[in-house]
Amino acid sequence: MKVKLTDRVAQITRMLHAVGFEYVNLTLYRPDPTGTNGYYKLRATKDDYKVYISELLFKGSIIKYSYTLLHRGRVILRYDNAPHYPQMETFPHHKP
Repeated sequence: MKVKLTDRVAQITRMLHAVGFEYVNLTLYRPDPTGTNGYYKLRATKDDYKVYISELLFKGSIIKYSYTLLHRGRVILRYDNAPHYPQMETFPHHKP
């Protein structure tokens, strides 16, 4: 499914608000003129939780991503598709 960068950021922001994240800040936003290519980063907070999300879209598809959830500064979950851990069955997708 092809998506525009602005629509993707709005979708993620709505999802975070829906689960109670009060503060959602877009910290980096770099679209290209087509709107289907670009990169963004955002951060959200809720009580002692923080979420960091970054995605790179190319032709409307997410080709690179990184998601991190922290509680009181400790990592609860990280999920990305950076090309490390090639021995993993789900390479490049993984939770380190």
